[in-house]
Amino acid sequence: MSPPLHSVRTVIRAHLIDSTKWLKISTIILMHLIFYCALYDIREIRQKV
Repeated sequence: MSPPLHSVRTVIRAHLIDSTKWLKISTIILMHLIFYCALYDIREIRQKV
């Protein structure tokens, strides 16, 4: 009975690692998008002034 439980644990752990990895990637992408939007807004404001 030990191997199935172990495999389930391994699968859950792999899923957790995968989800955290995707969470980090999505957070980085979001930060980059916000950063570029802010840069674009600053350029627009400077051009108007």
